[in-house]
Amino acid sequence: MAKGLDQVISWYICTIAAAIFLILRLWIRIRRFKALGIDDALLVLSICCLIGDLVIQQHMWNLGMADIPSATREEFVQIMQMIVPGSILYVTSLWAIKLALVVFYKRIAAPGSVLQKIYNVTIGLLIASYMAIFFDIIFQCYPHDKRWSQDPAYQCDPKNAEINYWLTILLNIGSDVVTISLPISMVLKLQMKMKQKFGVAAIFALGFLVVIASIIRAYYSKRNETMLTCTVSMIETAVAIIAASLPALRTLFLGHTSTAGTNSNYGHYELS
Repeated sequence: MAKGLDQVISWYICTIAAAIFLILRLWIRIRRFKALGIDDALLVLSICCLIGDLVIQQHMWNLGMADIPSATREEFVQIMQMIVPGSILYVTSLWAIKLALVVFYKRIAAPGSVLQKIYNVTIGLLIASYMAIFFDIIFQCYPHDKRWSQDPAYQCDPKNAEINYWLTILLNIGSDVVTISLPISMVLKLQMKMKQKFGVAAIFALGFLVVIASIIRAYYSKRNETMLTCTVSMIETAVAIIAASLPALRTLFLGHTSTAGTNSNYGHYELS
């Protein structure tokens, strides 16, 4: 078996699984509400980026990413040329999911409530953090041909790479924790049976698997384990898409009758 083939297969499994859950989500949303929302569009953007990342990683693997020291000079250059677009697609996919979740939280919160304001601020911070990472990816090593230059005087500054590493890791994990934690109080006040409440809580708790995947990815990225970093990235994004799709699929597993409480901070909305 070719080196790294098992990981390549896992990339396709992750992408297909995420796509299935998202398609089910969109089908249920259209069937129940006859329309899609901004959060649905963001998740579609996310799956498109995930598919784009799959194409890039497949291309890199074909060029010898699983055994870079054995790659020819031309193959190495082509692999390095994929770093920037691959990184941008990865970050765009994750941040689209985070934004989709916060937009969803905002939709089920009572209009004019404190929660609405908190979610608006969170959306602004997510957009700002995305732009910071986006431009850092582009300009941390510019011009980009420094990445594969053999001239010692014309190469990337290691300090910039270190900054990009910590910027991406801290903003990614930090925003994950915030995004997952935001709906906890709202879930606790949902009017539903305890069994259903635990089920909904479990759906949101799945998001913590994304945090774990982010930490594992950071570990392999620091060790320059390119193949494993790519694999964990696919798992991280796929799990995030599935977690974001599950609230809309809740009725398939937990039934109906779950609406937000009627106190001053919550509206009376379906959790989907």
